[in-house]
Amino acid sequence: MRNTKYFLLIMITFLSFFNLNGETYTENFDVTDNWSGGAGYTTRSYTNSSAPGGLSFISNDVYREGSNTYSGSYAWRLDDDEGAYLNAEMSLTVQSFSIQMARWDNSPSPNVSIEYSTDGGSNYSQIGTIDGSYFTGGDRAYKAYEHTFASPISPDAGSTIIIRFYTISGERMYYDDFSIVYSTEQI
Repeated sequence: MRNTKYFLLIMITFLSFFNLNGETYTENFDVTDNWSGGAGYTTRSYTNSSAPGGLSFISNDVYREGSNTYSGSYAWRLDDDEGAYLNAEMSLTVQSFSIQMARWDNSPSPNVSIEYSTDGGSNYSQIGTIDGSYFTGGDRAYKAYEHTFASPISPDAGSTIIIRFYTISGERMYYDDFSIVYSTEQI
């Protein structure tokens, strides 16, 4: 009986450690006042003060898209220049994320690296790459990209998580409706 109690206590502790009570948050980029940046393709950011963990977005070469969105009023349209990126930055433990993506016209085919950093962008680990063949619905048709981490990722001490969509080469890309499953607990 005593061993059973210890076993149950250990199992409850183990399960509570790995059960992050994940919450879901989706940002659809539709509040005009949350955008900053100039006209045309330029550096822009999007910050929603009610987003958890300071979740914010920045891009170095983007147009605020108002005509081809997945939902709502606005999306991101990244230029086709090598090195163009969209970063989602946060101080949360992340279990998974998803984003709606679309290619411009597949000429040339897009080549996008999807990466993450736990140290505020000093180092990145690649999750995967996307090319034109990923988009089975044709040009400017959105398709969800989803990723679940093998184990949840937390920011390094005093740092942030960055999930980055990085243009290696190719074509302009649209991004809309970014979702995360997260916890405020560090693991």
